[in-house]
Amino acid sequence: MTSKPITTEDLKPGVQLVNPYPGGGEYWTVVEVRTDDVVIRWEDGHETSGTLTGSGITNAIMRTNMRTEHEAAMAQITDTSDDQGNPVCWCGASAEYVNPATDASPAMAVCPAHTADGYAPISSLTPDSLALFLAYADDAGNWSGNPWVDGNISLSAAGRGNLTDLKRKGLLETQTDDGDAYIIFTDAGKALAAAHGIDLSWC
Repeated sequence: MTSKPITTEDLKPGVQLVNPYPGGGEYWTVVEVRTDDVVIRWEDGHETSGTLTGSGITNAIMRTNMRTEHEAAMAQITDTSDDQGNPVCWCGASAEYVNPATDASPAMAVCPAHTADGYAPISSLTPDSLALFLAYADDAGNWSGNPWVDGNISLSAAGRGNLTDLKRKGLLETQTDDGDAYIIFTDAGKALAAAHGIDLSWC
């Protein structure tokens, strides 16, 4: 594994990438980098090739960098329990909403924003999408629990993409009233907000 985020320019024989597909082992190993593609070896020994800009290599690099970021965050945590000994997610979420570590993943105690392996946000929820979600959750008290989409939060084109991402992940819904859109938090969204210290149980 690498110790810093990588790009396609860092690919060379021997570099390990996280396998983005189910099955076939946890890692790929780069065998050869050519002009437009790269040959990788799976853990079972077979080799395949993929274009440098194709989804397979791109996703493998993304997963590898997410793993690196997670491991760096874990390395900075000296106590993963709260004052009562309850587990706390590596991202700092409230222990009440953290799924305990298991025998299969003894170091992983994770909140609803993260998958069981602790590496990737739920269904690839990006940091920008999570930040937007928490901004709306924090603003909910100003709108009786249902913040206006274009109320106190200014959305760029990218931000609207993040909002669509949140809806697809089942964390919130939007409805319109006289042409104005407002947000309704789902149960999953309320749990995610609570994990980050924002109580939406009343709305």
